[in-house]
Amino acid sequence: MENNFYFRVKPGVKLALFTGNVDDELDLLFEGSGLIGYQNEILDINTGVTTINVITESDRSFNERNLSQLFATVSYTKNNLKPGIIIRIPLDDFIFNWTAGFSLAYTFNQTSNVEKN
Repeated sequence: MENNFYFRVKPGVKLALFTGNVDDELDLLFEGSGLIGYQNEILDINTGVTTINVITESDRSFNERNLSQLFATVSYTKNNLKPGIIIRIPLDDFIFNWTAGFSLAYTFNQTSNVEKN
C-alpha cells in the first residue's frame, strides 16, 4: 500500500440569501482555502487555512468583512461512509475561541486516491 501526502488550494464564490431581518437580502462571498494532508486506506488527516470575505459590503473595512480560520480534520476513509472530526480556530477577533464538529460524508462510486497493490 502506498501512502499519499497532498496539497490542495481551493478558491470559490458563494451567494448568501438571508431570510431574516437583515438590511441586505443578498451577499456575494469569496471563499478560499489551502491545506496539506496525508491519506492512506483508513485515514485522511489534513490541516490548513480557510478565509471567507464578503464582497458586497463596501462600507466596511477589509478586516470587518473577512473571517479567517485555521482548521484540522480527521476522517475515516475505509468505506463509502466517511465520518470525521473538524476543529476550527479563528485567526480574527470573533465571538468563539474555537469550535469542533463532526462530519459525515457518503461517496458514490468510490475511487481511492491511494493505489492498492
